[in-house]
Amino acid sequence: MALENLDLENKLIIPTQELMAQIQLDLATLYASLRQMAIDAHELVAVLGKQWYDQPMETTVAWYQAGQGYANGVYQTAVNDWVPQIENSYEQALETVVDYSLQARGGFEYLLDNPDKVSAEAIESITEAMVATGNLSMEMVVKLQETSAEIIALLMEQPLQTLQTAYVDVLNGLLNTYFDLVSAALTVV
Repeated sequence: MALENLDLENKLIIPTQELMAQIQLDLATLYASLRQMAIDAHELVAVLGKQWYDQPMETTVAWYQAGQGYANGVYQTAVNDWVPQIENSYEQALETVVDYSLQARGGFEYLLDNPDKVSAEAIESITEAMVATGNLSMEMVVKLQETSAEIIALLMEQPLQTLQTAYVDVLNGLLNTYFDLVSAALTVV
C-alpha cells in the first residue's frame, strides 16, 4: 500500500499540532482570566475585612451585597456569553464530524458490498453526462466502456489489491476531511 503518499505530515500532524497549540493558548488565557478574578476577589475580601473590623454591621451588609453582585455578574457572563459560544462551536464541529463520518461509512460499505456495480455506475453516469453535454464522441464512449470493463475485471481478478488501493483513497479522503475540519475549527476558535 502507498500510505506514504497520503501526506500525513500536512494533513494530520501539522493541523493537529496547530489545533492543540490554539487550545493551549485558549486555556492559558482562561487560566489568566481566572487568576486575575481570584486576585481581585482576594483584594476585595482584604479591604472588606479591614472595614468589617472597623464597622462590623455595615461592612457585613456591604460585603454580602458586593459578593452577591459579583456572583450574579459572573453567573450572567457564563450563562449568556461563555456557554452559548462553547455550545455552538462544539455542536457545529460535532455535527460536521458526524455527517462526514456517516457519509464516508455509507459510501465505503456500499463500495465494499458492490465494487463492480459502483465502478460501472460511476463510469456510466460520467459517460452519460459527457454524452449529454456533447463533449464526448462515440469513440470515446466505446473506449470508456472498455476501460470500465477492464476496471470491473480487475476488481474481480485482484480484489485485495484493488481494495487496498480503494482503502488508501478513502483514507486520503478522510485525511482531507480531517484537515478541513481542523482548519475550520481553528478559524472558529
